Amino acid sequence: HGESIAIDCFAVRDRSWGPRPQGRPKKRKSTDHDQLSGTGGIGYSYGTVNEREAFLVYTVPTLDSDQVVTGFLIRDGVYSHIIGGERKVAVDPEHGWVRTIDVEAHDDLGRTIKAHGEAQSWFFKGNPGDCQMWWWWDGVDRAVGEDQSYVSKRVREKWISDARAARG
Repeated sequence: HGESIAIDCFAVRDRSWGPRPQGRPKKRKSTDHDQLSGTGGIGYSYGTVNEREAFLVYTVPTLDSDQVVTGFLIRDGVYSHIIGGERKVAVDPEHGWVRTIDVEAHDDLGRTIKAHGEAQSWFFKGNPGDCQMWWWWDGVDRAVGEDQSYVSKRVREKWISDARAARG
């Protein structure tokens, strides 16, 4: 309606879909396990401090693991593609929504990231869902970010079972 609203933040999910100056993320080869596991789903976790410190990981959750397949790491203003790693998700044992996430990943420059995230709020739609996260990693003290974890019923049930077993 003609009103200008200033936006002063960093976000990943802008949906611009345009060309990226750094090029497209590198893809790993799919395996027979990916094609035959039947579990399905994605994990999409990111954290941002500023234009010099940020990360994003995209994972393929299965019953056995949650492997990082692509993403990016910006450290000290240097961008690189994340090419591998693992994400560990802990969910609420009663409801199944994300509580914490730990990420260990490496990029194509040989750098690593170990990030810990804690969910702050949820938009729950029957999956672990969307949530706002606070993130800490490698000297970064509390960055903002999000997680999207959309997994099959089998993976969600496994995560809940693991959470109940951890609770005792």
